[in-house]
Amino acid sequence: MTQQKTVPIARFEAFDDSGRRYSIIGNQKMIAGPASSPSGQPAWTPGPLTLRTVDGQSVNRLSKGTYEVQAEKPIRVTSTDPHAP
Repeated sequence: MTQQKTVPIARFEAFDDSGRRYSIIGNQKMIAGPASSPSGQPAWTPGPLTLRTVDGQSVNRLSKGTYEVQAEKPIRVTSTDPHAP
């Protein structure tokens, strides 16, 4: 079984057309490759990125700075935060 870990990589604010703020957290799954250092530590390769609001709603990345919160009716949000993926 491949060793994996999830690493938080970003936390940023995004806003809908009405000005409502959404706090979004980005997590990157990391997948261990073969040991590549003298210490025997694995080389980690980035896997899928997942985005969620702080209250747990899934978020899809449409493009840099544009996202869609997966609610009953999807909500398009935007961010100018430089840390936003």
